Amino acid sequence: MTDDKKSRIPSIPEDRLDKKSINSLVGSSAEDKKAHAFIKGRVEIKNFQVRLPVGLWEELRQVSFDTGDSLNKLCIYAVEDLIKKRKRKEKSKNT
Repeated sequence: MTDDKKSRIPSIPEDRLDKKSINSLVGSSAEDKKAHAFIKGRVEIKNFQVRLPVGLWEELRQVSFDTGDSLNKLCIYAVEDLIKKRKRKEKSKNT
């Protein structure tokens, strides 16, 4: 093989190129794929910022590391648990 053939950059015909937008809504990271799964499942997500004292954040981060769960998932668990406890308390108060 000659040096000329080795250094040639192959050309791709226009009809073989992908016409999709480079800036598609679904990214390729695991986080993007999880977010897209929420969209496909028709689960609405609301974002808000949580401000935590540094010590509490460090403890949460350690729990996240120990369990393998994301900080977001741990916060969801905590909120769900709080809501369940409040519902049980309201139910017991009404009976």
